[in-house]
Amino acid sequence: SNVQFNKNGTVSIHTIAAFEDASNAAMATMQSNGELSNFATIINASQPVQATKSIALSVNVQPMGYANNINVTLGFVLSI
Repeated sequence: SNVQFNKNGTVSIHTIAAFEDASNAAMATMQSNGELSNFATIINASQPVQATKSIALSVNVQPMGYANNINVTLGFVLSI
């Protein structure tokens, strides 16, 4: 995949946005399917992509929770 650089050698915001969009699309599908609660894609713009020929992404995922018990309080009142 093509990677564009800034004059100072860091990864350009356009390249970061393209990789974030691809990651976020996949994660959003998982979120809409109820597989996870929230997520965040993180890309370090100053990583040495020119030297390593690879780009690293971090995706933080907040899992779904599960309630083993649901407690309901039921009471009678004279008016509501």
